Amino acid sequence: MTPQMPLVAYVDPSALIPEVLGEVLFQSSTRRRLDAFPHLMSSDFLEAELRVAFKREQEDFDTSSVSSIAWIFPNRRMDAEMARVLEISELSPARVWHLATALFFMDVLQSEIAFITLDEQQETVARDLGFPIP
Repeated sequence: MTPQMPLVAYVDPSALIPEVLGEVLFQSSTRRRLDAFPHLMSSDFLEAELRVAFKREQEDFDTSSVSSIAWIFPNRRMDAEMARVLEISELSPARVWHLATALFFMDVLQSEIAFITLDEQQETVARDLGFPIP
């Protein structure tokens, strides 16, 4: 890990789904990005998205695929965070939710967190929001 990268990263489903479904094109680069952080966090919505991906591929959901993820459960509405995301770009509801949850958690931690995604549009917005992108 480079010295300027935070210790915590928010994991977006776009980064984890290809990894856990064994998509070789993405596996090694994504694995390196995930392994660079001692702490991985995400919204529990990630599990729903993973379950849908497993079902689509007619695979049984493997709970070990999320065993290294700590879940973020916002304890309030995230109006301000969603508004910040939407000021930058109109994204799908899932993308807005993940970025807003990462913003919420960054505020809770009072510390910078990285954002891991393979979605180019989401990466651009995350970068504009101030997240380091590994």
